[in-house]
Amino acid sequence: MHSLPARHLFVYGTLRRGCANAEATWLAEVALWIGTAQVAGRLYHVAGYPGLVPDARGLMVRGDLFRLPHGPAGETILARLDAYEECAADCPAPHEYARIILPVQTQDGTVDAWTYVYRHSTAGLDLVVGGDFLRDALPPPR
Repeated sequence: MHSLPARHLFVYGTLRRGCANAEATWLAEVALWIGTAQVAGRLYHVAGYPGLVPDARGLMVRGDLFRLPHGPAGETILARLDAYEECAADCPAPHEYARIILPVQTQDGTVDAWTYVYRHSTAGLDLVVGGDFLRDALPPPR
């Protein structure tokens, strides 16, 4: 296996800390949470989960930044998450997401981080105004 070009992972939806699903719990156990961070882009509400489209025009998407372990352990984490995001090589194409490296802003500066970006059309999808899926995508209280 080759070394990872980025040792960080930025997540903005169902993999964030505090989400009540097995993959988010597992990620919090196997990777080091660095803190909250943000990336330039637009966040859409897809179908109970979000899709990030990178966009350098000023909108920001909030999420969590993790540091991945060195070597095969980090690659194993990414392989499992690729399967979760259905963008692994053995998943049926066309893939809804792609894992790419984006610049992520933290309180301490900018780092390059693996990020799952949405690849399908956003026509008809609602924008998550405010850019924070956990805070802004919830329906308003009645």
